[in-house]
Amino acid sequence: MLRLGLDPGPSAILISLERLHGLEFLSVLAATWCWISDGQLYDVACPGVNSQLQCPEEHVIEVLSVQHGAKSSADCTARSQPAVVSDEKCIHKDMIGWIKFICDKLEQCRLPKPNRQMFVCDYSEDTFVQITYNCNKKSADVRTTVVCEDQAGVLECETGVLNIVRANFGRLDMNTCTDTPSDMTFCASPTAAGRLKTLCVLCEGKQSCDGNATSANLGEPAQCDDLPKYLTVDYVCQ
Repeated sequence: MLRLGLDPGPSAILISLERLHGLEFLSVLAATWCWISDGQLYDVACPGVNSQLQCPEEHVIEVLSVQHGAKSSADCTARSQPAVVSDEKCIHKDMIGWIKFICDKLEQCRLPKPNRQMFVCDYSEDTFVQITYNCNKKSADVRTTVVCEDQAGVLECETGVLNIVRANFGRLDMNTCTDTPSDMTFCASPTAAGRLKTLCVLCEGKQSCDGNATSANLGEPAQCDDLPKYLTVDYVCQ
């Protein structure tokens, strides 16, 4: 067994749109959905509504683009239907990276309501955000382990060695590890995946590793409330 929890590094990592640029994020609730003829799916979040992406069982999200437009150009009662988007490039340049970091390789995700921090142009309260995405077949070999905050967990392969596909410490749904539903379902530590791999020269290439799910070990997540957080790890045994 190998332990998580060597040098914890910085005690706090703040995620903001201004700091997302250059981070290696890409290495690392119910929503209405339908299949579109071109294979792509759409979610239109009108003002006051959270973006929500949903794939069928055994499929995972791949975010393709994020656009915006005026509420008058969208049918807010049919959010899975593509709307008429603006030609202006007003979405913050790092939004796509942040959305991919939160949503890619998940079956579903829930993001903030449209707000002025997402935009570089003058923001109107009547603006919708449209996310275009694919649903890709999830590999049958991927295993998922969830460890609640301050608890110990084990990643283990009966045969082969660990290869971490995705990891997050924070909160990406409303109910895991809490009896009180949370609205902050985009709470994430940008360092969790990297720390699992490096603290566990450890987990990568070994049959098993264990450790505690804490901010000290995995990095301080941002955009969170005070409810318990949790570690989610997707991995394969190679």
